[in-house]
Amino acid sequence: MATLAERLSEALDDRGLTNAQLCELLDEQGFGVTPAYISGLCSGARKNPNLNLLRAMAALLDVSSGWLMGDDVPRERTTAQPLADIPSSEEVAADYAQLSPDSQRTIGQLMRMARRAETGRIRRSSSVHQYTPLGDGSDVAASPTHPFPAVQVEQLHRVRIEPGNLIGQRLRSLRVMAKLPETEAAATLETTEQTIQQIERGERTPTEDELERLLTRYGVRAEYRKLIFEVAHGEHEGAWWLDYFSTSPPWLATMLAGEANAGIIKGYYAEGVPPLLQTESYARAARQAAHHPDPAPDQVELAVRLIMERQIRPIEQQSAQLWFVLREAALLDMPGSVDIQEEQISHLIDMAKRPNIALRINRLHGGRYRPRGGSFTILQRFGAPLLVFAAGLVEDQLITDRDVMDEYLMAHIRLDMSAEPDERTVAALTEIRRKITA
Repeated sequence: MATLAERLSEALDDRGLTNAQLCELLDEQGFGVTPAYISGLCSGARKNPNLNLLRAMAALLDVSSGWLMGDDVPRERTTAQPLADIPSSEEVAADYAQLSPDSQRTIGQLMRMARRAETGRIRRSSSVHQYTPLGDGSDVAASPTHPFPAVQVEQLHRVRIEPGNLIGQRLRSLRVMAKLPETEAAATLETTEQTIQQIERGERTPTEDELERLLTRYGVRAEYRKLIFEVAHGEHEGAWWLDYFSTSPPWLATMLAGEANAGIIKGYYAEGVPPLLQTESYARAARQAAHHPDPAPDQVELAVRLIMERQIRPIEQQSAQLWFVLREAALLDMPGSVDIQEEQISHLIDMAKRPNIALRINRLHGGRYRPRGGSFTILQRFGAPLLVFAAGLVEDQLITDRDVMDEYLMAHIRLDMSAEPDERTVAALTEIRRKITA
């Protein structure tokens, strides 16, 4: 069986295209890949492009997707034939009119669900991986909409970080996220595009007033600006999360910084294991599940690396007290193989024995407290206000209203009170592990 590397190299030669030329064609369709990435595919160093990228390359090279992947199928692309058994809209309407009101309501619901699914499929096929890496010469990138928001950082994140230009790179990434051209940024400061370019390249330091005006124009919320100004003033020099500061979404950078400075980290996890307590295998399986059915290996591995780095201070260095309530149902329905699940539960058992970690299991019984919302995290920091993040699909929401924050604090207390007592945690986890491996 042939390989993707062999077929891609062959197709490029037959079409007379270079890696750079293929990248340009893909860029026109919104795929932010580099010649180095295509070179990796051709050499075999990279083997798993996402499905949408594979289909786009196959179309541009005029070959079938299966053939390009190395399958023993015809090289020529096939044109889908219309289905002959699809009734006309008039036939559907006539049949619908003869149904009972209950059946009509059911059909109506199914049609609305189908329309939402079709809309979602079109949106996914046109948006997944359609982002332009920073500094590639393009001005405005398409907005990524992927199930796991933490990986909105670039595929080539590690080689693109500019330690001496954190603010300039941060401003460029925020402008790109806001889909604003350089002309809009220049108009905001009443200056030239050249000045904006100098600021973003780190050749000119913006004044505090300029920084404030740009952040306002880019739609950065006030609670996220504080961290940007702190970094501009050099307050977090040497912090590990600065590697992610410039290109990650503002909410994520704020969470990472708050987590690193927290004395107490507590929360409720209704859908899975807290990132700070995840094994590497579980973290990878969870990210793959979040990306299903399009694994996006580059982004998955970046997310796993980020999670492992997050654990160094609170877990390995024991810089904070951790106090988590975990939902039993989530532990009984974990992603990954049985071996991965067993390893994760065993890891939780080990973590529960540590002096700086308190774990409570919210068991499956009707008398427990169940909050209306989902997972949330509370960060109690040294000499700084409380931070509360409520988990969301696109991003975790930073709660700023004091009364609402108090509600989350109270919810955590009530969850802890209705969970298994501390002395029962290890026994409860051991029972869950037995059920998983049975």
